[in-house]
Amino acid sequence: MRPEVKAVAEFLATPYGPKAWIDIGSGIAANSTTPSDWYQSYKQGIAGDIVANANAVGFDASDLMPPAVGAGTFWSKMVEWIDSGGSNTDQILSDIDASWPSQ
Repeated sequence: MRPEVKAVAEFLATPYGPKAWIDIGSGIAANSTTPSDWYQSYKQGIAGDIVANANAVGFDASDLMPPAVGAGTFWSKMVEWIDSGGSNTDQILSDIDASWPSQ
């Protein structure tokens, strides 16, 4: 992964990554440490509460992957990555890549 792509991905994993979208009322952060007072609108407040109290977060790409990856390592490692604030990107990507079936 190119360093600038990695830097953007890691930034988006923090609460500050999507803050501009939160501020204009069109987004929520997957990171459960995002301050709830950032969500100004009623709908954002509800969505923010759901994310803050969620046990899991959904990702779109998993349905295009083999089940062992999409419902397995991709899912669990992306949750781990978000929970860590993107601090372990190289290891997460390596773990996901290594889990792909050889055929």
